[in-house]
Formats: sequence, structure tokens, C-alpha cells
Amino acid sequence: MLPFETKRLNRKEDDCITNSLLLISFRFIGYFKNKRSYFQINA
Repeated sequence: MLPFETKRLNRKEDDCITNSLLLISFRFIGYFKNKRSYFQINA
């Protein structure tokens, strides 16, 4: 019972890490897209 509990907790932490990584990458993509369109408008 105990190993299963620790394994489930670790999987939850991994999900949190992957979710935050996805959020960060999406934020970067949106930031660069906004910068590119901003430069195109002001070119």
C-alpha cells in the first residue's frame, strides 16, 4: 500500500511540473508572436 501511495504522489508532482512547463512554453510562444506582429506593424 505504501509504495503505491508514494508512486501516485510522484505522478501528481510530475503532472504539476509538466503543466507548468507547458504554461511557460505557451507564454513564451505568445510573447514572441506578439513581438513579431508588433515589429511588423511598426516596420
